[in-house]
Amino acid sequence: MSGAKMIRAAIGVVIVIVLGFTVLNWWNDYKSAAATKKVAVVTTTTGSTAPTVTVTGIGVAKIDGVNFRTKPSSSAKLIRGLKKGEKVTVLMKEGTWYKVKDSKNKTGWVTANGDYVVLTKQ
Repeated sequence: MSGAKMIRAAIGVVIVIVLGFTVLNWWNDYKSAAATKKVAVVTTTTGSTAPTVTVTGIGVAKIDGVNFRTKPSSSAKLIRGLKKGEKVTVLMKEGTWYKVKDSKNKTGWVTANGDYVVLTKQ
């Protein structure tokens, strides 16, 4: 086997290993969340750059002023700020965002960063 073929084969092996660890990490996160009953993962779909996971649960704002936005983007229009301790129903997760519904049935998006919103048992 020539040197170039060996390099291409080695690169292919590295890519397979990286993909394997990525899937394993996602699977462990999924099992951990389901085991602690913080969330109930219903389905996983793809089609955008970020995986979309349908989630049900309750999210609680950890600080005052958590941005409640119209779209899953930090540049999206701000609906309002959530108050510390305010609960929202988590409908799904897309990338690093939760799609949520507030107590007035307004649907919007908040960051999935655990420093701002934490999932609790229902």
